[in-house]
Amino acid sequence: MSQFEEFLQNSEDTRPFCRLLQDHIPEEQREALFKTGDSVCRIDIDGNPEGTGFHLGGGWILTNQHVICCTDEEESSASNASFIFPHKTIEPAPRNVIFSYFQDPVGTTAVHDSRKDLALILVEEISSVTGLTNIFQKPPKEGDRVILIHYGDGVKDKRNPPQQFSISDNEVIFSAENEHGNRFSVHTAHSRRGSSGAPLLVFNETLQKFRVAAVHYAGPELAKMIDSPGFALLYANNEWLQCTVMVASMVTRICQQSDPTSTLKAMSNCGIKATLCDDYLKMCKDLEQHLKKHSLRIKLAVKLPECIDFNSETVIFTQ
Repeated sequence: MSQFEEFLQNSEDTRPFCRLLQDHIPEEQREALFKTGDSVCRIDIDGNPEGTGFHLGGGWILTNQHVICCTDEEESSASNASFIFPHKTIEPAPRNVIFSYFQDPVGTTAVHDSRKDLALILVEEISSVTGLTNIFQKPPKEGDRVILIHYGDGVKDKRNPPQQFSISDNEVIFSAENEHGNRFSVHTAHSRRGSSGAPLLVFNETLQKFRVAAVHYAGPELAKMIDSPGFALLYANNEWLQCTVMVASMVTRICQQSDPTSTLKAMSNCGIKATLCDDYLKMCKDLEQHLKKHSLRIKLAVKLPECIDFNSETVIFTQ
């Protein structure tokens, strides 16, 4: 049982974490915050904690690109990732991933171009888990109170950091736009290495629910104080997410056709099969054009049907 669960059962608990909850989280918001945490996970790559992610719905987990491309900006490590939720751990397996295709000058990293520091990973094992799909419809304003749910390494056990709630006197300092035209917020929610990809939450009084306002992606590397500024990419009306909605739909169709039991592979009539192959190839090429237009790349956990000859730097199939 987590500290949060213990506190909900005994609100008179006087331990430091519980005092923070008592002082900073109204009673009517505590259960909602705890439930939101069920959709937030730690992401380990090859057994090493690398960052945080959260379930949007339908099995799609959103995180930062630098979390799942931690060893190579051009190659996803998502298939080597474990996803540790509060009540469930998903082991590594081949994954469908949507991430950015870097075409920037040498030295321009994901953090310096926040538009590209996002990634979507399909983890079908959690498709039935509640997602944070109902986003906060308006970007956070200066002075808005925010909460960060994350797995930062500012704890004793850095190899196995637990889920943490940054709740003490957090607010949005200001919002700005960088040279790439991306809107982001500077906030004071406590974060550390491993917090990347965490949802920055604002409580919606009307709906009595927490909504994702932004995705935390960076903080000062040498920050020592818990109120050191962090940076979060605004979630509402995010261009990157809008572009990937179509990609996710196309990925689903292509994977269905690539399945060993699909009509394409089972078809014996050569003429009909040739037509289906042409349709499949067209889907791949349409996807490739969309990816190039938006500087995206995908890695698919399926193999190409044997009858298909398709080579692309932006659409990567399992070998």
